[in-house]
Amino acid sequence: NVLLSDQSAKTMIEAGEVMIDFTLSELFVNGTLNVDDIVFSSGELALIKYPSDSLFNLQRFIRALVGDRKSTKKSSIVTITSLELDSFVFSHQNLNDTVDRQGLNPNNIVLDISSGLFADLRLSGDTLNVDILNLEAEELQSTLKISALESKIFLDPKHIRFQDLDLTTPNSHLTDSIALTFNQISDLGQFMQKVQLSFIDIALLVPVDFDSTFFLDGRLSGTVSNLTLDDFEVSTSSGSTVNASGAVIGLPDVSNTFLDLDVREGLASSIDILNVVGKYSFGDDIKFAGNFSGFISDFVAYARFDTEHGSIRSDLN
Repeated sequence: NVLLSDQSAKTMIEAGEVMIDFTLSELFVNGTLNVDDIVFSSGELALIKYPSDSLFNLQRFIRALVGDRKSTKKSSIVTITSLELDSFVFSHQNLNDTVDRQGLNPNNIVLDISSGLFADLRLSGDTLNVDILNLEAEELQSTLKISALESKIFLDPKHIRFQDLDLTTPNSHLTDSIALTFNQISDLGQFMQKVQLSFIDIALLVPVDFDSTFFLDGRLSGTVSNLTLDDFEVSTSSGSTVNASGAVIGLPDVSNTFLDLDVREGLASSIDILNVVGKYSFGDDIKFAGNFSGFISDFVAYARFDTEHGSIRSDLN
C-alpha cells in the first residue's frame, strides 16, 4: 500500500506492493540515485509536467530528494539496474500541450502494462535510456495493443531511437531499428502532417537521379510486397502529384512489381518530366487520370492526358 504524491498533491507513485533492492553506500552518489532492483505489483506511475514547468513531477521529487544542483549545472540522475512491473499503469501527461489529437498522443499516454521487464534504466534530466527485455501492454487512449516488445530505447527532447526492435501487435510484426528526429516531442502527435520523405535518402538504397522531396498522405495496408492503397496521394516539391487507389504487388523488386491503380487525378510537372526523360521534355505540365494495370515494362493504360497543346485519350499496351 505504497503511495507517493507530487508537489500538487496528486498521486505520482502507487503500488499494492513494492520490493526495492539497493546498496546503502551507493544509494546517493554525487547527485545520482542508484537502485539495483525494483518490483512493482498492482501499481501506477503518473508522470506529469505542469503548466509553465520544464520538469516532470518525478524529476522535481528527485531534485528535492538529492538536493538542488543548479550551482554545478548537473541534472538529477536515476539509475535502475532491473525493473519489473506486474499489473501496472504508466501515464505520461504534459499539461503544457493542450492540442487535442487523434490516435496515439505522446503528450497524453496511458499505458496499461500486464507485465514488463526492463534493464539498465538511466534517467538523466530529460534523457532516458532503457533496455526493454519484455513488455505486454495496451495504450488506453488509442487502444493500441502491444503483444510483445523488446528494444533498447534512447529518448531526449529531439530524438527517439529504438535499437534491436522486435515489436508484435495483434496485426503487425516489426523488427530492426528505428530512429526519429523532431524539433520537439509534441511533433510526434502530428506525425501524419509533418513526415516527409527525401528522394536523396532513397537514392542511397535505390540508384536514381532524381532530386526531389516526396509528401505522402492517405492509407496503406498490407506488407511491402503486397500493398493496398486507399485514397493515397503522393506529391513532390517540384509540383507533381498523384491521387490513386489500388494495389502494388512485388516490391521491392521494381521491375517485377505489378501495379493495378485507379488514378483519379495526377499532374506531372515539367521539372520532374525533365529529370526523367531529359532533352525529350517539351516543357509542359501533363495532367492525367485513368486506370493503369501491369508491370513497368508491360502495362495497359486507359487514360486521358492533357497539356496546354491538347489532349490524348489512350488505350495503350
